[in-house]
Amino acid sequence: MHFKIAYLKLTLFYVLIVMVISVGFSVAIYQISSEELGRGLGRQTGILRDFPMNMPTSKNPIIQDLENIRLQQLEESSNNLQHNLIYFNLLILILSFVISYFLAKRTLKPIEEAMEKQNRFTADASHELKTPLTAMRSEIEVNLRDKKLSSSEARKNFSKVTWKKLVN
Repeated sequence: MHFKIAYLKLTLFYVLIVMVISVGFSVAIYQISSEELGRGLGRQTGILRDFPMNMPTSKNPIIQDLENIRLQQLEESSNNLQHNLIYFNLLILILSFVISYFLAKRTLKPIEEAMEKQNRFTADASHELKTPLTAMRSEIEVNLRDKKLSSSEARKNFSKVTWKKLVN
């Protein structure tokens, strides 16, 4: 359970990094593409203004209509580009979450296995230490129940019990 939370935290960290990069690139692409669209449509309007007509360009209804169409196309193209970039970033978000989860799991797997080995070792060592200590405690308790036991005999028995159990 502890590692599932770690998987999710690492996954979110990976996704955050990917999304910051993705959104940064999307903003740059949007700016560059919008400027290029504006320049391209502006050149078209400039060519039409230079086209010889009988009326002055400021009052020519054809030029005004074409200018309005150009602005509509520019706005429509910018909106389409913006929507496409949003969809693209959502796709990146979903894919990055899935890939990041598997990468996080792969990254943390050796650590999880090492912790399991350490926990097993600790449990085994604890069990191995408890067995002789329990036997020593039992012998000491039996010796202490003897009312005739003197302090020097208790020390001698304790010394024998301790060394005998620790050596075996």
